[in-house]
Amino acid sequence: MSLIFSQAGLRDIRPPGVLQSFVNHGVVLHKVFVVGEKHFTVDRPSLKNFSTGPHGKRFSFTAMRKVDEMMPGVPVPSNDAMVAMVKELRAELGMELFGMDIT
Repeated sequence: MSLIFSQAGLRDIRPPGVLQSFVNHGVVLHKVFVVGEKHFTVDRPSLKNFSTGPHGKRFSFTAMRKVDEMMPGVPVPSNDAMVAMVKELRAELGMELFGMDIT
């Protein structure tokens, strides 16, 4: 996995692959697992935050394993908010078993 900060960084990438936007999230991912009407939340350390603007290099996953402990984590949504979100997603997706990341 790599973070690419500019169009020039795409030159080093070879398909196949998956592209995904990166959102700063306080170095913690809230992993939510949904099974029917129940949900379970687990906090997992993640990548450090990055400043906006150009960066001169690409960051590889192995180089980013150390989390940035100086950044405060994003609090997990309240249980009421989580229940409402899970209910809405179950209805919209038509799924009873899925997972998601809350950042």
